[in-house]
Amino acid sequence: MSQPIQIPTYENEDESIPDDEGRLALDIFETEEEIFIIAPLAGVDKEEVEISINEDILTIKGRREFLEDIPSAKTFFAEECFWGDFSRSIILPSAVNSADIKAKMKKNILIISVPKAKKASKKINIEKL
Repeated sequence: MSQPIQIPTYENEDESIPDDEGRLALDIFETEEEIFIIAPLAGVDKEEVEISINEDILTIKGRREFLEDIPSAKTFFAEECFWGDFSRSIILPSAVNSADIKAKMKKNILIISVPKAKKASKKINIEKL
């Protein structure tokens, strides 16, 4: 039985996020052929999301605007939603095919699929000297 792939978040990520930027919540899981990264993006249009990859680091950035037709509050009873810029970076394992990463959004849920690299196998012939 194979061991699951460990996908760490970017080292010192909390230090690299500015104080006025939110940290995007993610679910990350794998199947035999792909790694999936799921992010709920309530209140965010797909045009407001940027996904990039630099070497083995995948980054998701975006912005959630506070709705203009909501009156400003004098007193908050709960303040759990983050408004403004957000981002999240994860380190992908080296055994992925980053050229074929795909992303889609359904019901404001971002779904990123990262295909795993095919393991090379071949028979090696021994030459006579």
